[in-house]
Amino acid sequence: MRVHHHPDRMDEGMFGRTTTFSEKPKRRPALPNDVRLSLDDVDRYVVAAARTRGYPEDFLTHAARQVRFLEARGLPGFASFRREMLEHGTETLAQRGRVVRPDGQSGGQCPMIDALRIAERFDRIVALPPGREADYPMPSNPLLAVPMLAECAGRHCIIMMTTFYIHERSGAYVFVDGDRAALHGSYGALFEADSWGIARFPEETHGTPPLREAHVEAIDFPADALRDLMTLIESQP
Repeated sequence: MRVHHHPDRMDEGMFGRTTTFSEKPKRRPALPNDVRLSLDDVDRYVVAAARTRGYPEDFLTHAARQVRFLEARGLPGFASFRREMLEHGTETLAQRGRVVRPDGQSGGQCPMIDALRIAERFDRIVALPPGREADYPMPSNPLLAVPMLAECAGRHCIIMMTTFYIHERSGAYVFVDGDRAALHGSYGALFEADSWGIARFPEETHGTPPLREAHVEAIDFPADALRDLMTLIESQP
């Protein structure tokens, strides 16, 4: 189970003497069997799948908004959402919301539900020194919790940094500050991470990452992966 227990960790790669940011991180290239989806199409699939999975009606637009935020800024929100829907079919929605799992370990909880919990404790997260990570168990598909961090960061006029670790080594960073976001590092690490860190980005000492406004209006998505999600949606009696 993926858990993050490093409240004192400050990543040496990011906080070394020199920090460079990639302007345009590489996304998965479009393939011949991809289908083009508008962000409105994405919204409809998210709402339908979340409804089938049992999320309450007043939560559906929240889930769609989280996914759309990511995709509009070049981050794989829809792929993360699909994996969340399909990987945890044996757990009830109540179980998906629990930080403590049935086996007694912490972590792996639903990231969209957990985003609301993170927002409730955001003041405690940003009370830590800039760059110091909060000790918080990583949910499954953690990228889906990042849009709520963006909303909270916007209210505080700060930049938040989420670090995606693979075997204790940083694989990617996602920066957000309200309406903007940026990925620095490996696109694949957003799916492969086994722990994460949440911290306020230390702008005072490291400048400002090249954050980007929404700039994507449609995405290319694997047709077979979309069929898997449609199968879930159509399973609704």
